Amino acid sequence: RDALAALSTASLPAYEKAVFQRRINHLARDGVPAELAEAVAATRLLADAPLITQLAARSQTSADDAKGAYLHVGDRLSLDRLRAAATSAIAEMPHWDRLATRGLIRELEYLQADAAHLALQSGDADGWLKSHSTARQTLLQEVKTYTGSKPTFAQFALAADAMRKFMQTVSQ
Repeated sequence: RDALAALSTASLPAYEKAVFQRRINHLARDGVPAELAEAVAATRLLADAPLITQLAARSQTSADDAKGAYLHVGDRLSLDRLRAAATSAIAEMPHWDRLATRGLIRELEYLQADAAHLALQSGDADGWLKSHSTARQTLLQEVKTYTGSKPTFAQFALAADAMRKFMQTVSQ
């Protein structure tokens, strides 16, 4: 719990750090005191706390190591960006597509936790990612193809399928 409570821009990968800082800056422009703005911005990150806690227990590692692996793997597989794109696109979608996209976002969080678990089991997240570089590059290409400037539910479904295929490949 302490590791999750200590979320700050210093412990985040570059993309998440930029998003976190943009949230803080947006709140500060609206007159929210800096300390409160940072606490409010961190609530988005705290939404991952149950998943990270489960990852730590399943991987028999500390919450801090689980958090680090979860964020690192999400960054290197572009899952953080994919989920952010899906979250941004939801407002423009019809009702049923919004519901289905929320389900895909949740599934991507679980797939990210599964990938982080495999990385933790290997003992070296970077080494694990390097050992699956071909599958990772395929995933990144597919995600880029499916998420254009105004992606639809169908494109997110295809991107989630690409992540499922990645997990099948790296789990063998």
